[in-house]
Amino acid sequence: MMELRFEQLYPTLSKHPFFLCCAQVNLTIVQKVCQESLSKVFLCEGDVLFNAGDSAWAMYFVEHGILVYGRQRTSSLNGRSSAVDIPTTVKAGQWFCEHVLWTPWEHRGQMRALTETRLLALDADIFKEILSNNRVAAQQPVTYASEVVESLNKTSRPDLNDLDCGLNSPDAVVREVFNIDPADEGWSSKAWISKISPAGNRISREVNSVRLSAMSDFSSS
Repeated sequence: MMELRFEQLYPTLSKHPFFLCCAQVNLTIVQKVCQESLSKVFLCEGDVLFNAGDSAWAMYFVEHGILVYGRQRTSSLNGRSSAVDIPTTVKAGQWFCEHVLWTPWEHRGQMRALTETRLLALDADIFKEILSNNRVAAQQPVTYASEVVESLNKTSRPDLNDLDCGLNSPDAVVREVFNIDPADEGWSSKAWISKISPAGNRISREVNSVRLSAMSDFSSS
């Protein structure tokens, strides 16, 4: 059952370079993520997924459909929301709200479906629990999380959004953390799944034991 869900869901999850490379280092962790923390979300045209100010609980991957994201900027003169950003469309193969995996997060804008949409939602609390129960495998995620939180803390509040976590080059950060190039076609989701035998033979690499530090809270100052 776990292997089947992995084969079904990993191609979508692997669109993000972190999960693509994490599977190469510790396949069991990513299999558990697919088995325990992923669920489908279906939206009709016009449905609102979240609004600014809502507490985030999941990272989302778009499997099908188109959404539009918009947010209001606060005027520095009167403290009111007086200007609206140009709406951004989000399509299949993209993701958003990664922030909540690494730090408590409040949505900064509204996400609405333009068409019938199917999403894959990654529950942040379950994801963190999986990592906390597998401390040996937590070294790279903790290092990556610290990079994300540092980037968020360096971003001015008016520029914070739900679409990206402030990393100028996620691929470069992942490459440094995992010592794997996510652009290498040999590590694509299809190539990787083909390396896993149905009998359960897994490719794995040992990582040094490390204590799972509490994820750094995003500074609101």
